[in-house]
Amino acid sequence: MDFTAPIIIVGAGRSGTTLLEGVLQAHADIYSIGETAFLLHRMHAALVEKADYYISGYAHLAHSRDPEWTKLSFLNYMSSRVTRGDWHSIGPLFEQAIEEERLRRARELGATFGRLMIPPDLRGERWLFREIWMGGEAFPHKLDLFYDAFPNAVYLQSIRHPIGYMRSGANNLRQMVDRDQARHWLQNWLSMVRYNREAGARRPYFEFRYEDLVSNGPATLDRIFGFLGLAVQPRCLEALAFRFVPSEGPRHFEGEEEALLASVPGVAEEMQRLGYDWPSASPDPRDGPRPPVQIGVDRARPEPAWSGTSLDTLQQ
Repeated sequence: MDFTAPIIIVGAGRSGTTLLEGVLQAHADIYSIGETAFLLHRMHAALVEKADYYISGYAHLAHSRDPEWTKLSFLNYMSSRVTRGDWHSIGPLFEQAIEEERLRRARELGATFGRLMIPPDLRGERWLFREIWMGGEAFPHKLDLFYDAFPNAVYLQSIRHPIGYMRSGANNLRQMVDRDQARHWLQNWLSMVRYNREAGARRPYFEFRYEDLVSNGPATLDRIFGFLGLAVQPRCLEALAFRFVPSEGPRHFEGEEEALLASVPGVAEEMQRLGYDWPSASPDPRDGPRPPVQIGVDRARPEPAWSGTSLDTLQQ
C-alpha cells in the first residue's frame, strides 16, 4: 500500500460524497477510512506546528552542512553563529533545513495517519478517505497539508445542483431556512466547489455531477474508475442502489429558485459551467428523469491554471 497516494474525496456535504465513498469501497482493491473530520490537520497541529520541538534539529542540520564550521563541536557552532538567541541568524542553511524538514514531517505524518487508520490485515492496493466541507467558512482547514503529506494523491469532487444541495442540507438538519440562510448556504456551496477545484492545478483531479452518478450511474462510474485506473466491479454497481442518509422533506423556496440563485454572485456562472438547468433542481434524481447530459472534468496531470482546461461534455 502506497501511503503517499490516497484517493481523497472532497466537496460540499449533502452532495453525494457518501454515495461515492460507498461505491468506491465496494471495489475489492480499495479500503476506505471514511470521513476523518480533519484528523490529519488536528494531528499536524498537535505534533508538527510547535516550532520549538524542532529548532535543535534545524540547527544540527545546518551545522552538518556548513563546511566552515563542521570541525567545531555543535555547542561551539551555536555560540558562534546564534546571535542573542535568534536561531535564524544562522543563515540560509538554517532556513533550508526548515523547509526540508517541513516537507519530511508532513510526509511522515501522512504515512503515520494511514498506518494508524488502516489495520495491517486490510491493507491492499488502494485506500481512500473523505474530507468534506473544505473551502466553506465553518472549517478553516486547507488542502495544502494534503499536498505535502500525500504527494501522489488523487482528488474526486462530487458536485450537486445548488438548490438540491441547499434543500437536502436543510431537510437533513430538519430546519426551515429563511432567505438569508439560504443565500448563506449557496455562498458556501460556491466557495467549496471552487476551492476544491483548485486541487486540479496541483494534483490529478476529477469532478462530476451527483445527479449523473444516480441517474446514469454505469457511464459515470466508468469515467470515475477510468480516472483511477481501475475497472468497475459488480459490487460497485450494486452500491449505487443504496440510499445513504436520505433527506426527503419540503421543497424549500419552490417557485423562488431563480430569484434566490440570482441573488448570490457567481452561482449562475458556476451552474452554467457545470451544465445545470436554470434554476430547477429535483430533490433527488432517483425521484424522476433528467436530461441525458453528463459533465465532468478529468485532470490527469497538474496544469498551471484551471482556466486553461475546458470541460469534457458527453452527450449520452
